[in-house]
Amino acid sequence: MPFPADLSGRTLQLIKALTAPQPEKRCGFTEIVRWARGEDVFSDFVGQESKRRFSIIFNAGKNQIAHSPEQLADFMRQDQNLAIKYLYTGKLTKWLNDNQRPELVSEIEDIVEKRYPKDQTAGLYAACYTLNVDMPYYDVKGRPRTTAEEIAQSLIENFNTYQTTLANANDPLFLFFNAHDLKRLTDNAAPLFNKKGRQREALWRLIYELDPSRPYELIDEKGNLGRCNTPEEVLHYAYNHMLSADSWNDLAEESFLIWLAGRDKGLVGKIRTQLKGFSTSDAAVTYGVLYNLSPKVSFTLQMDETANNYYFTHTQIAQFINQQLMVYKNTPKNDPDHEYADYILGMLSSLKGSRLYFYLKSKGVYEDKIEWINYCFELKSKDNLRKAGPYNWIIATFKMIKGLGALPYYYFKDSDKSITDLDGLRSIPSKEVKAELESGYLRDWLTTFFQENPLKNLSPKFAYEQETVKYLEFIEKIDSKDTDVSNFRIATNFVNKNLRKVRLRCRTLTVMRVLLGILCFIPILAFAVALCFYGLPFTENPLSGFSVGSIVTMGIIFGILIFVTSDFENLIGSAILGFIVGAIIYYTVYFVLDLIMPYAHYVLAGLLLLLAYYLMKSCYFKLPVERRLHDHLLNPGFEETGLEPLHFAFKASVGTHFESSIGGESAQYAKYLKDCIRKFSYRAVLSMVVVGWLAYLFVQYTPAFGLDASRFLQNDGKLKELVGTWEGTFEGRNATLNITTANSEGLKATIHVQYTNLTNEALTGTVNTVTNTIHFDDVYKNGTLDGQYNGTFTGDGMDAFEGTYENYTTKKQVNFSFKKAKADVEN
Repeated sequence: MPFPADLSGRTLQLIKALTAPQPEKRCGFTEIVRWARGEDVFSDFVGQESKRRFSIIFNAGKNQIAHSPEQLADFMRQDQNLAIKYLYTGKLTKWLNDNQRPELVSEIEDIVEKRYPKDQTAGLYAACYTLNVDMPYYDVKGRPRTTAEEIAQSLIENFNTYQTTLANANDPLFLFFNAHDLKRLTDNAAPLFNKKGRQREALWRLIYELDPSRPYELIDEKGNLGRCNTPEEVLHYAYNHMLSADSWNDLAEESFLIWLAGRDKGLVGKIRTQLKGFSTSDAAVTYGVLYNLSPKVSFTLQMDETANNYYFTHTQIAQFINQQLMVYKNTPKNDPDHEYADYILGMLSSLKGSRLYFYLKSKGVYEDKIEWINYCFELKSKDNLRKAGPYNWIIATFKMIKGLGALPYYYFKDSDKSITDLDGLRSIPSKEVKAELESGYLRDWLTTFFQENPLKNLSPKFAYEQETVKYLEFIEKIDSKDTDVSNFRIATNFVNKNLRKVRLRCRTLTVMRVLLGILCFIPILAFAVALCFYGLPFTENPLSGFSVGSIVTMGIIFGILIFVTSDFENLIGSAILGFIVGAIIYYTVYFVLDLIMPYAHYVLAGLLLLLAYYLMKSCYFKLPVERRLHDHLLNPGFEETGLEPLHFAFKASVGTHFESSIGGESAQYAKYLKDCIRKFSYRAVLSMVVVGWLAYLFVQYTPAFGLDASRFLQNDGKLKELVGTWEGTFEGRNATLNITTANSEGLKATIHVQYTNLTNEALTGTVNTVTNTIHFDDVYKNGTLDGQYNGTFTGDGMDAFEGTYENYTTKKQVNFSFKKAKADVEN
């Protein structure tokens, strides 16, 4: 009867013993129990059955007659050439048919026709293992190997040979695996042997799959072999020896994880998770494995917690990186220490997949630290590119160190001193500080106390930029000629110069406006109020019907005023218009005084107010300061005074000139203010001239203002000196003038003229000491001496005067002269 082909030899023996054709030959319960205990119960039975039932002459010359499939398999292995001929010519299947073994015939035909029609050697071994499933594996040296451990040892002993031979997926070893329910080993290992450069790994995987209990082997650079039985022993060996490149790479391979799984499957799962997505060809991945082998392992693989190179916590690692940064700065490029520091520092800019990354990952609690390092070293991020300050990998390193909880230090090589704060700079010679500032990393270190200090709250608007300004100001104290500081000052000086110019001109114009108001408009308003309150001190028009001097003077003044207020345009037109306006104003005042004397003071006050309005319009309305409109120029924000200069200092290209966002507008406003000041100055001067002229006129013609008592005869002491008898002539005739009253209200007098009959007329009048004149009017219009008397005091005193009398009606004029009587003078 046919038997299953995939059964082991021992199981097949039991089945054959239970199904023997003769009932008396079949085994019973006792034999089954013994078989279950592992005893070799049925070997004689199978042998006898085979001898009785199986007989194949393999090689008559050597008297090789197979009495069992197992014996036939052994003959075939020994004489492979002959066996291949029998196998692939069909003789073997004929013999098996003759021996009534159809199940074997079917398997052999499948091997020859389907599985290995071309690879006859593979077909031979497949046939042998089909005939004798318990046939041992014979290694490359022909030694039989029956256990997995023996096979693994043979693979190690013939390591180089097997790397080549196992590239054949039909190698006898794989056929052995397939015959012994180990086809998974073939499926896993065979493809890998055919990948370039992966033969070594494939062989180690196979070795540790076969014997995971064997020690893990490591070889150092000197060729010394180390055998490790535990993960901790692997760590110790890796720390204390410089491993060969192959051994180092092996630790990152699946072969090591297969070995490790025999000791801690959970740890292997953790490692696989952490290394997922990373290539084992990267040397740093080995650290990803090693850092997980012990919770006590430090960054340097040191396990001794008391050692000075035991960097375990994130703070200790930050201190270690600070140390390496200083080594990198102070050693030449070809120095081994410099190269090692470069290796350590290089991890920071490409953290993922680096040694440091795998260390932090292995601890399971440092995800935030990984994020922090990545954040610091995103040198090309939008935030860092937009910064109005310096940022590079050195600054990022110092910032990262501080953010990891360490206090960044700076080492001064010449002084052999390390400092951790700004005050420490005082202990370093200024020459060395300047040198480090120029060619060292000092300026980068300083940023961690200002704009790159992770402990500062930089979320408020412009907080970062304001700290950067403080940073530059601090550097300026060390070296005022520093390039960054100089560029910053070029920009700030430009802004401040414009700001000072604008503010000064704005302040100047404002002060001028205030002064003009005090010196011009207030007096004009005061004159107007005084006119309304006091009125005019005279009852007769003091102006003559035609006064060339007054009209010319007013024409010149108003012409200049119009010319200035029209921004110096059309000189001739301004002159003509000035004379016209002057004449109009003169005659307006003249007729106002002449026609409406009781109300003349109100009209004159109105004219003054109109003049004040005109001057105010030309000086204030047409020349506004526009402070509110330009407040952003007078009080610029930090964006203009700090941010833009920072961008110029750190972001501008070489040769670029600083351009302020408000520079053009400031220049325009400064020019506007300058023009306003110039125009205002002219108008202010002319306005004050006009006010002065008006003051003169009011002093001349309006004694009621009482600004200077010595210039007017409103003083009672002076007026009283005029009271008395005055003797003289009138039209050549003797005449007497008796002044009876002289006070602030005016003069009262009586004139006596010796005509044929003595003529007596009552008079009223006024005196003006400024013009040294005296005036009288006839009180009664009776046809006798009806007219006005206009005289001028002669000499230095006021005891004589002479003048002309003019008749109101006939306009006849006669001369008169009077001198105070001696008796009155002496009194």
